[in-house]
Amino acid sequence: MLNVESNVSDATTLILEIDGHTDDSIKVHGISIAGGDIKNELKVDWYNPKVAVQFQAYLAKKGSLKIKYYVPTSY
Repeated sequence: MLNVESNVSDATTLILEIDGHTDDSIKVHGISIAGGDIKNELKVDWYNPKVAVQFQAYLAKKGSLKIKYYVPTSY
């Protein structure tokens, strides 16, 4: 789990950009993502300036990922 705090007081959306490669499925924020080359953007409801991103290797054993997060002030 990744925990960070933003200075956005009116958060409504969390945007996650997932980029990389895994040998099998992973889960990010509870959402399954198929393995292989990964380049996904997830937009989820979020109403808290404290950001928590859950990552689970799920079925993947090997890989390399970058997960970027963004909490816009208005969306």
